[in-house]
Amino acid sequence: ALTKPRGKLMLSALLCLASTLYLEARGESFKGQLEVAAIIVNRAELKQKSICSIVREPKQFAFKPIAARKMLRQINIASIVLLGLYRTKNTHFETVGHNYLAETYGIERTERIGNHQFFREACYNARAVRCRNRQALASSE
Repeated sequence: ALTKPRGKLMLSALLCLASTLYLEARGESFKGQLEVAAIIVNRAELKQKSICSIVREPKQFAFKPIAARKMLRQINIASIVLLGLYRTKNTHFETVGHNYLAETYGIERTERIGNHQFFREACYNARAVRCRNRQALASSE
């Protein structure tokens, strides 16, 4: 599991997460932005990578550095999620109107908030464990 970053790492994670929130979801409600931020953190935990490396992965998220003064709300939301005060079991999101995730991967739709549809992988649990082999998961329970 990803441990909470400290010092410069925390600031870096905070700014990367806030910049991505600003670009991906700034028009969403507080709840919608919390969900997007929590999904990014989930993905970092699942892949055991830093927030900054996750948001910079090709074709995954919109990312470029944004001036902090432009994204104060997103910095606050990112702080809430990075401190572990908000969690989600959702693992993916896409803009409403796109059906790529559900059709391609067959993952479960969970909720729609504003312009984002949220999804959960069928084999995701609260300990941030994703099954790659459903039989291995079934035999371990």
